Amino acid sequence: PNPKPGDVWFDAVEITPMIMCPHPRRPTELYQASWVALHPVQYWQFRAFLELVKVGHKRTEFPHAPDYMDPARFAQQPPLSFVTNVYHDEALAYTAWFGKSLCGARDLDFARSLVSPAEFQMVLPEGLRLWDASEYSGSEFVRRAIGLDTIDKDENDEADLLESGENLRLPDRMLFDEWERRADIGFASSVSPGFPMTNELQHSLFF
Repeated sequence: PNPKPGDVWFDAVEITPMIMCPHPRRPTELYQASWVALHPVQYWQFRAFLELVKVGHKRTEFPHAPDYMDPARFAQQPPLSFVTNVYHDEALAYTAWFGKSLCGARDLDFARSLVSPAEFQMVLPEGLRLWDASEYSGSEFVRRAIGLDTIDKDENDEADLLESGENLRLPDRMLFDEWERRADIGFASSVSPGFPMTNELQHSLFF
């Protein structure tokens, strides 16, 4: 009920350990802090989500990938491996279903300032990028993913290359197409300490 920076909370709903990470420059203002998952989402967790979530339809449908939310894409993967080849919108749906957010650059910066380098590699494993919660301001059709090599990168440094497609060749790429998925992009969850995770938020969200 009264968490302190560095406390670990085992979320018995998502079945995920999370660590309280304060704002690096305002460590006493816990409303500025984040609970950050101690590891990216694993296949067994995502498969359970796909079994339980109800996928609905709206009056106005937006274009999406033909294999969106298709359980067959994830059926043969090792259960304890981190989910990859997942669309940003699928990752967003998973975290929203639990009343959480995608763990983004802000959360990762908080975690990095709190834990040791070895512990931080549990949160953001080497060779893996995590879908970012924050929107890319330049286009509604572009998504961000953060890795160890891009956590401090300014997206504007890559924005000039995006329109011509030259950013595709960047080793430290962070901007991706809306319906792009890759073997090195996964995701993790985060949540504000004061955010109410109610049953309504967790179980009545339709996509």
